[in-house]
Amino acid sequence: MYNFNTQCGLTLVAINVGALACGSSTEFASFTSSESSVGGQVSLTSSTLGGTAGIGGTAGIGGTSTVVSAGGDTSLSVGGTAPFSATGGTSAHVDAGAPVWRNSTVPFCPTDKLSAFLPTRLSLWSDSRGVFLMARETSETIYFNDGNGWSVNYSDRKAIGNLIALTGFTGGPLVRYGVTPCGIEVMANGVFVCSAGMDEVSTVFTINQQLAYGSYANQPIAYDGARWTEWGNALSPSDDYILSLWASENTVALGTFYGRVYKYVNADPTQAVLLPGLPEARNLALWGFASDNLWVGNNDGQIYRYDGSSWSPVWTATDQCGAIRGMWGASNSLYFITDSLIGAIRNGQVEILVNYGCNSPIQVQSLWGNSGSEVFFALTDSSQPDCGRIKVLWYDGANLSAI
Repeated sequence: MYNFNTQCGLTLVAINVGALACGSSTEFASFTSSESSVGGQVSLTSSTLGGTAGIGGTAGIGGTSTVVSAGGDTSLSVGGTAPFSATGGTSAHVDAGAPVWRNSTVPFCPTDKLSAFLPTRLSLWSDSRGVFLMARETSETIYFNDGNGWSVNYSDRKAIGNLIALTGFTGGPLVRYGVTPCGIEVMANGVFVCSAGMDEVSTVFTINQQLAYGSYANQPIAYDGARWTEWGNALSPSDDYILSLWASENTVALGTFYGRVYKYVNADPTQAVLLPGLPEARNLALWGFASDNLWVGNNDGQIYRYDGSSWSPVWTATDQCGAIRGMWGASNSLYFITDSLIGAIRNGQVEILVNYGCNSPIQVQSLWGNSGSEVFFALTDSSQPDCGRIKVLWYDGANLSAI
């Protein structure tokens, strides 16, 4: 099912700083068959997995509700040892007015208009330089906002592959993964260059420019600043695919198709520890703040927290579209998304920042952030024919705003 890329006559390839693409005269390094090319960074989740959605309506989970209109800004709060309440918190106000993020004053509305079709996938990533948004349909465009407005960063009219996601090295190049036939590609001199020559990479998580982790099928992989290699043994059984991944310099955690989470002690590939106690559901999202503070969300709309000894349930969605699609966290605040809502967990409470409802034309697809005052969300809106049917929201810790 997963094939190594032989397009360039290499089993594995690693990018040279000035490299252009397979087939060019740029030098690539080939490796032995034991160094399987694989990539790593943010987790990629399949949009076909079901689940139940967030607590209905636009109010927060039991706190005081506020009117929710268009657009948004959200900060995360998670972690700590306090018991988690599913009845506390307030919903964030979503401001449809003029955005105030840095000097960006016009909400996302690309001049190229993408196409008349709803994008099949949005993937968002950010660092201190700004926000990068990848929109894919029959082609691929990456937009960039450095705080002074949106512009086109990259366009590929021939991009192929189904499970495509965007991430990057902080302060460094962008990375896209899941592409075909090269599983991980790194941007160099304005073009994406093959970095891991295998199909269907499912997760990539970067730590720094010398360290990243990822996966394809049931096999973890790692990047050492020069090349991707298989990292430790493949998980068993062979069809227990890795769906989500979070890592730090000392800890690597993997979430799988059959509801398992593995933690690697001291980032040692020989020390995989199964953390029992989770339901058998697809772990689509995973985040951590430390080895004893891990969070996982599954396709049944459940969020669990691991405290170093056991898992505890934190929140369960009540709508039919509540599969937990993504997580991101900072400063012990956790943000999460389902198809229809944006939520945060902080100070021991779960807060629904906005809930569009399962029958809404709006679908939340991606999130990433720089801090608790700069969290970003990418949404599709089939009722908005202009502006590429896309919305980008920014959460400042209190409110959501369209940018």
